[in-house]
Amino acid sequence: MNDGYLDRFVRAVEEGDRAVFVAPDVDGHRLLAEYHGRRFDPPLVFDFDEEEFVAALHGAGRGGRSLWPDLPEPEVGFRLMLVYLYESIDAVGPPLRRVFISDNELQAE
Repeated sequence: MNDGYLDRFVRAVEEGDRAVFVAPDVDGHRLLAEYHGRRFDPPLVFDFDEEEFVAALHGAGRGGRSLWPDLPEPEVGFRLMLVYLYESIDAVGPPLRRVFISDNELQAE
């Protein structure tokens, strides 16, 4: 099965960052209930879809090519998105409501 980048990202966050996602909301958005031991009630809404995420991966990948010059653009962006998620959640105190894409980066608010 060929999963999309967003599904891969969710799995990587679950496996690498001790994250817990719960059932998607009525609009299909992923809901993050726990991240690095930090619990969110209500869960954080990943307020973007696969198409928006892939576009941001390419944009971030273009800007970060020097970090991993041997990787394809979307894979560079994928790695950067993992960092952006960590940095944005870590930088914002409670309450957090959502994670969104801005300037090809993940942001939390």
